[in-house]
Amino acid sequence: MTENTFPLLDVSMVVNIHAGGNYLRRTMRSLEAAARKARSSGLKIELLLALDRSPPETLAWVEAYHSDAFERTRVIRLDNGSLGLSRQDGLRHARANYIQFCDEDDLISSNTTLVSHQTALKHSPRTIIVPEYLFGFGSLHLLAVYNGSASIPPIAFFSQHPYISRLFVHRSIVDLNQFIDVRLGPGYAYEDWHFNATAIAKGAEFVVAPAVILFYRHRANSLSSNMNNQSARLIPPTPLFEPQTYLALAAPGARRFLRHGQDAVDCETERSRFLMSLSNCEEVRLANLIDPAISLGSMEHCPVVSTRNGDFAAGVGYFEACRRVAGLRFTEVGIVSTPTSPQGKTVFAALKALSDIDSTTRSLLLVDDPAFDEDMPSMALGNAVIINLAHLVKGLSADQRDLVAYRLIEIAAIGARLHLASGTMSARILGRYGRLLADRDKIFYRADDRATPVQGFSMIQPDPFDFLSEFLDEATLVIHSSETGQRDDRARLDRRADIWRIAYSPVELDAERPAQQPLNHRILAIGLTAPEAAQLQQLCPAAGLKVRLVTATETPAEHELANFDLVLLMNGSAATYDEVVALLRAGLPIVGADVAPLSEVMARGAVFLTISASDSTRLAEARDCFAAFYRDASLRERLTLGIRTFLETHHSPASHRSCIAELLKTPAARLSSHSFN
Repeated sequence: MTENTFPLLDVSMVVNIHAGGNYLRRTMRSLEAAARKARSSGLKIELLLALDRSPPETLAWVEAYHSDAFERTRVIRLDNGSLGLSRQDGLRHARANYIQFCDEDDLISSNTTLVSHQTALKHSPRTIIVPEYLFGFGSLHLLAVYNGSASIPPIAFFSQHPYISRLFVHRSIVDLNQFIDVRLGPGYAYEDWHFNATAIAKGAEFVVAPAVILFYRHRANSLSSNMNNQSARLIPPTPLFEPQTYLALAAPGARRFLRHGQDAVDCETERSRFLMSLSNCEEVRLANLIDPAISLGSMEHCPVVSTRNGDFAAGVGYFEACRRVAGLRFTEVGIVSTPTSPQGKTVFAALKALSDIDSTTRSLLLVDDPAFDEDMPSMALGNAVIINLAHLVKGLSADQRDLVAYRLIEIAAIGARLHLASGTMSARILGRYGRLLADRDKIFYRADDRATPVQGFSMIQPDPFDFLSEFLDEATLVIHSSETGQRDDRARLDRRADIWRIAYSPVELDAERPAQQPLNHRILAIGLTAPEAAQLQQLCPAAGLKVRLVTATETPAEHELANFDLVLLMNGSAATYDEVVALLRAGLPIVGADVAPLSEVMARGAVFLTISASDSTRLAEARDCFAAFYRDASLRERLTLGIRTFLETHHSPASHRSCIAELLKTPAARLSSHSFN
């Protein structure tokens, strides 16, 4: 008799087996008890053993196995090396109206098959039946309480799996959905989570079989444990997470959560409800006779979880992000912890340049900064959508925000280049999801390191450089905003000489600024020690200079630079290259020594009055520069012209666009209509 001529029975128990070893006999005793109870009510039961690359010992055990508990027993041998593909083969080979999925080392309550079948008959063929309880034993004891999809909204599937693989389904599910190949490794995982999420997207519902218990064996080296340890703990792309599908299906649950919070249950009440049920206790007693590791005693103090208490917040965060994205597809993605940081500004500038160069460029900017207002008009970047992950849902953890970011990249920006500002968010994304993003072009952006005083010493902050040090091998390009910063990083790393590039930050010149500003006789002195400031303040009147010296430890914000005539930078670490450019944009000539990063500017324009780096003479030289500046109107005019020429030549938006066009001339991903089945 060929496979397709076997008459359809009521239920096929499909048992996926690799190397069941010492557990198979106990598993089969449990299935036999459930089959006998179902057959006593008139059901006809098939046992289908699906062996996938099983070792000889397991093959011999299965060949010798015989039981009269089943109407029919069949064996299929598979060469998949994949639990997902083997489940799919079992589903396809089963010859029954309903399929009950089983695994080689678990037990089930004796009422499982009968009650699941009775429950299924009350619903449509698109209904998936799950047990009400999971009784965990072995290396981990716990009680999990499942609820139907009527009370578990689609948002529950985003960051966690609210169900299990031990499903009871109608055979027509094969036309609606299928298990995919998810192998053990560093990438995606969880074929059952993917199957169930996709089923929700395609219109299935989940219903609980009351008082049915899955006795789930936790093992330290099980496939599930190894997936948790080795994978990114994510399912592959699923239609449920397509933004438009998700918006439609998740809206009721997300809005309910946003208005009323989570409808959680008291887990101690669930424990009591389980233990007070005589039928539950009797099923545990029967399972204990098969495997003494299953005991009511473990239920008295073990953790209790409910699918109604799952992580709904991350799913709501993704819902809010999808509202911004809708059906858009992106060619470029920016990842920025703080947009106002030097690194953040360089990413924003690069994406704006790409949009100006090609109007079909569409950028997604992912920001993680509670203080940043993504809706400010000044943040307009052409065809760009800015999503501030810190504003999606109050209280989301960094892990939850990163998951939302990754899913947006994966679903809405297929093949897009990643523009990563050196910093904490980029480090988190690549640290957790880098293996899944291995095929993406990744452009790293760096600015000069900022030194800050620590116990009287100037110290560089570690975060931006640490990112580069950790993930340099993943970079397609590293774009610096200055030669000084690039030289420092290359000296520290001394690797990958072919990926380093420079793109000077663009600045908008004030067209209304007069060529000559009225003199205010105020000088900003950055980086002076208190004794130096006092000495210089005394030197100026002695030379006939009536000026006010205002000291600062670091470069002030641009709006604080008004009413100064001149800037004195006493050492190279007093300002970064971009801060020097900001001073020039404010129209302030600079007095300073020919040391980095000042020397990088000096080499490109007449914008400086130079002093030596000698401690013994530089204060007197600075005083002389001040005197020349205030005495010589033609000098002031030359400096003003030099500043404007320098900025227009090296830092105009047009020169920046030309640079970005050359550096990133490889076409970005074109808008894709790809969908996940």
